[in-house]
Amino acid sequence: MSWDWVHQPNWASTVEHNFSYKTNIFRSGSGAETRVSCREKPRAEFKEAISIWGPKLRSLRSKMASSHGEPVFKIDFSDKREIAAPQGLEVSFGFSENPLWLFSTARVGIFTSGGWNHATVTSFFDGVVTLDAPLVFGGKSYVAPVRVCFAAEETTISMLTSTVADFSVVFEEDPTTFVLPTGAEDRNVEVVYHNQSVFPFVPNFRDSWDETYARPTKKFDAGWGRVARALTYDAPDLAVEFTALARTRAAGMDMINFFHRRKGRWRSFYLPSYTEDFTFSTPAAAGDREVWVRADEGAMALRYSMHRNISLRVPEGLFLTEIDIAEVQGDSVRLLLHRPLPRAFGVGDHGSWLYQVRFASDQLAVVWETEAVCQFKVGFQVLPESFYELTINGMRVTLDDSFATVSPPERGDIFPISAKNDRIMISGDYVE
Repeated sequence: MSWDWVHQPNWASTVEHNFSYKTNIFRSGSGAETRVSCREKPRAEFKEAISIWGPKLRSLRSKMASSHGEPVFKIDFSDKREIAAPQGLEVSFGFSENPLWLFSTARVGIFTSGGWNHATVTSFFDGVVTLDAPLVFGGKSYVAPVRVCFAAEETTISMLTSTVADFSVVFEEDPTTFVLPTGAEDRNVEVVYHNQSVFPFVPNFRDSWDETYARPTKKFDAGWGRVARALTYDAPDLAVEFTALARTRAAGMDMINFFHRRKGRWRSFYLPSYTEDFTFSTPAAAGDREVWVRADEGAMALRYSMHRNISLRVPEGLFLTEIDIAEVQGDSVRLLLHRPLPRAFGVGDHGSWLYQVRFASDQLAVVWETEAVCQFKVGFQVLPESFYELTINGMRVTLDDSFATVSPPERGDIFPISAKNDRIMISGDYVE
């Protein structure tokens, strides 16, 4: 028999939410990837500590001892939202938001003057939520989703006294019941580049921004003491990792939603480096497309396919553009930009690279320090951009020397594509 979980975390400790997808990745020598998503919904895990005493402790110990594999209906306190609740005994309340987990027949947690309660939604229409039974409302009230979970195989209760206990609990959510926290769109994303979102969170430089350059090499014994070496990829493998801080509950849920929208490592997006990567060696006026940067710093645009876009800070935020041409001229590198500069830049001003990336891991760990503040350490794999790109009715057509793919802007599916005579075949259908 299932049972309800209403115990709030002890915020003297952190609360950790872990999400895990599964992606198969195949890489060519150029670094180009084919990625296959193997998990439609993630595995979700909730880790938290609670303090409990008195009758609640006795009741909980009895349930833990008698339950064996039954589902637990757990309130997800991290996604609680304030409601326009009436006062007194009522069966309905006003609610201006529209999260995907709130629908008719959904189980929800309701916080009222009597604490947290489980309830079932009978209808949600025109900003009014109706419950299956009345509750006594008073003061601030909240609604939160209920996750269908299973308790971990082992749970240890630490008795501090004869009536007080602390214990850490781990719940695994039933993936068949998983619902996105905020919706199908990317919230808090202010910049879109090449029909892909630009990662909306900046590094917390209290911790470091780590760049790892890997040069996978195959080594062969050539005999007589000689060793032959062959590089696996055309350019160094670049990975980036940093810690970001979300200072509001909504921002934390936006990060979780961003990760879900990409299904871990599956879908790509863009990431500014947020570091001073290159320096202007001559002044550039507003409207210019030609800029000159120091040769030792701009040389990466000549060699590596991951340095094909730049990011510049402007009063409006970030200015993003492609590099059409990069060539050495004297002690500088001339960059011909795809878009004109929106403002003037002087000698000594700095710019950053804009990388096309994917998440480096299919796992995301979100550590909630309080009910509203969370931090997460994320890694990114930089992807090569040695391709030509066309956009037709929002479809992204990518052409390389050895492959071609078509990606809808909203989903990121990769379709097989081949050429025959003057036609292109996508998933078995030829198009002119």
